[in-house]
Amino acid sequence: MAQFLHEGNAIDYVAGSDIAAGDVVEVGAMIGVASDAIPTGKTGALQIEGVFVMPNDGTARTLGDSVDWDGTTIITTVASPIGIVVRASAASATETWVKLTPSA
Repeated sequence: MAQFLHEGNAIDYVAGSDIAAGDVVEVGAMIGVASDAIPTGKTGALQIEGVFVMPNDGTARTLGDSVDWDGTTIITTVASPIGIVVRASAASATETWVKLTPSA
């Protein structure tokens, strides 16, 4: 039997090192964005769903493109997307709007 806990837009995360608010954190096959600063050894919230402005790798993006995270910027992917582009951007754009889509 299952018991509902919460909507699942955020997860608790214990920081292995200091994390600043807005930092992108890789957690297995998904990424999360720190809601607030999380000091080393403390528990804080990572948003794993929602729309975020993220750094672009210099590629033009079209609404609906699947993207991945390379540790610094979003990149094009077809294998293991972390999100979907929700606002088109030119190759000259330094940022792109991404809807995070956590893996199941």
